[in-house]
Amino acid sequence: MDDFVDTYPVGLHMTPSPADAQFAAALVAGGLKNQDRIDEIRSRMISRKTMSLRTSFCSRHMRRDFNIASAKMYVYSLNRQYKAKINEALVDLHWQISMLAVDPTLITFGPMDVSWLTAGTFNFMMVSSESASMFRALRKVDDIVARLYTAERDGLITREQRREIVAPVNLAYNGFKQVAMKLQNKSIEDLLSESHLA
Repeated sequence: MDDFVDTYPVGLHMTPSPADAQFAAALVAGGLKNQDRIDEIRSRMISRKTMSLRTSFCSRHMRRDFNIASAKMYVYSLNRQYKAKINEALVDLHWQISMLAVDPTLITFGPMDVSWLTAGTFNFMMVSSESASMFRALRKVDDIVARLYTAERDGLITREQRREIVAPVNLAYNGFKQVAMKLQNKSIEDLLSESHLA
């Protein structure tokens, strides 16, 4: 599994290029993958939201994972016992994000201008409370990581420090994705390796 920490936002090194603009335009034009799976679902709870994401890593994960995870969570949550597992993984993901938001490193930065970051605007359709929760979680991650990229650009932290700060959220996201999409179980060593903790 890919993780969040090794992808750089457009313009991190403050050198805008035509390739950056083409990349951002392609993200908007490309939309979300597996849209057909979401369009087939007839849910009593449908919510639509257009959102601009600031970081390329978050836009990549949302584009790649959101629709397929939403469709699978919708089906798998029909089983109450499995729905409880999905919700438990979501609670862990939200908890890790809330811990990241109050990380002392982030608090010392104070307000930061993240307007230099832009990765694309996307239309999302939530078909269950679980997909809405995933949407809220990744939106928060995008906001927090935008601040971390800005801190890195401004020389307040190093790339390695940013990776260490975000690692617990990566681990929680990978665990959530495993449960939500019924992916092959991985050992704790594999998950730690993917999150760059081992």
